[in-house]
Amino acid sequence: MAEKQILIPNIGDFTDVAIIDVYVKVGDEIEAEDSLLSLESEKAVTDIPSPYSGKITKLHIKEGDLVSKDSLVADIEVAEEEEKKRKKRRKKRLPLKSLKKKQRLIKR
Repeated sequence: MAEKQILIPNIGDFTDVAIIDVYVKVGDEIEAEDSLLSLESEKAVTDIPSPYSGKITKLHIKEGDLVSKDSLVADIEVAEEEEKKRKKRRKKRLPLKSLKKKQRLIKR
C-alpha cells in the first residue's frame, strides 16, 4: 500500500475559499472521483473529487477552514494495484510537447 496526499486542485483565481461541507472521515473507503468536500467561493459551490481510490488515513481540513490551490486535504492509503492503474493512465495522456517531441524522434 502506498500513502498519498490529496491536495486542492486548481480552483481558478480564488484564494482562501471556505470549506462548507466535508463528506469523508478517517477510515472511509472511497473511490476515485468521489466527492471529498464542498467549497463556496464568491461565485459558486464546488465539490472537490478524490484523485485516488483507497482508505482515508488522516484529514487535514474541517468545515470552516479556508483553502487555496495545493492546500493539503487528506492522506489516503492507495492500493498498489490502483497506483499502477493511475500511472498507466497517466502514460497514455502525454502532454502535447512530449507528443510532438516523440513524433520528431520517430521521423528521424
